[in-house]
Amino acid sequence: MRMQDRIYDQMSQVIQNEWQKFHPKTNCIWIKYVIYKMRKSLSIRLQQQSPNVRNKNTCSSIICAMKISV
Repeated sequence: MRMQDRIYDQMSQVIQNEWQKFHPKTNCIWIKYVIYKMRKSLSIRLQQQSPNVRNKNTCSSIICAMKISV
């Protein structure tokens, strides 16, 4: 199951099929998805860089700082 599908399932559980009402927790779930995509993009970019260009300590601290759980 893709992350996008899991996020949709989480959101539907929270809102209980009431898509027109405001549910603040869905904002947190959406942010979780956006951060996931950013981390994935950053990871791909870091893999594309040559090893002598990237600073592993800086890169790993950026990735660790972006971890979030809802």
